[in-house]
Amino acid sequence: EKLADAQKEHDRITSELEAELDASRREMEQLSKQLEAQRMEFGMYQNATKTKLSELQQHKKILKKEVIEMRKKIDESESESTSVAHEYGKVKSKYQTQKEKNVML
Repeated sequence: EKLADAQKEHDRITSELEAELDASRREMEQLSKQLEAQRMEFGMYQNATKTKLSELQQHKKILKKEVIEMRKKIDESESESTSVAHEYGKVKSKYQTQKEKNVML
């Protein structure tokens, strides 16, 4: 009888442990699926981030070229402005000289 009771206790404990093992396996499968889903989500996020970074780098290059072109135009405009001012000074000087000659006559 003691042997039968011990066997029953052993069977009960074994059954409980098998049930816990099954529950742990199911939980592990569920967690593995969640982890895989997170990996996929992270991979998609990473790819989107790389794409956005690439786009921003292209925009940066374009803007850099535009800034260089604008600075060049500013320099050209300043040069033209200086040239026009110099020319104006020469014309004004000739005008003043001519005006003084006319006054003397």
